Amino acid sequence: MKSLNAIQADELTKLISELEDRSSTIDDAFNRLKAAHDSLCQAIASYNNSLRLAQNLRDTVVTEITDHANAQDDNWQESQEAETYQEWIGAWEGIDLDQIDLPDEPEEPEAMHADELEDLPREVRPWQ
Repeated sequence: MKSLNAIQADELTKLISELEDRSSTIDDAFNRLKAAHDSLCQAIASYNNSLRLAQNLRDTVVTEITDHANAQDDNWQESQEAETYQEWIGAWEGIDLDQIDLPDEPEEPEAMHADELEDLPREVRPWQ
């Protein structure tokens, strides 16, 4: 029968313990990251709700300006004032009010190496 020597067995035990401690540190850091991600998603959702109000205002203003311009006579349509109105409409229509995308959910790292090392056989037993 062949087995790990005392130095190897001690080193393996220490490495397993170290990996378990560091795995716990990873878990704690991931939990903080997850909480920060959730907080960020809530902040973005709140921002996007306000942004929807801005989009509604933009759409209302563009409709009112367009309706006013369209209601004018042909002479007005060819005037400098009509051109100014078109520039005003273009500025309101051209503003980027696209919502902010939510970031992807962070993936939890799989730190299971300590368990795998723990499950390794420590000795070989030849067939008897």
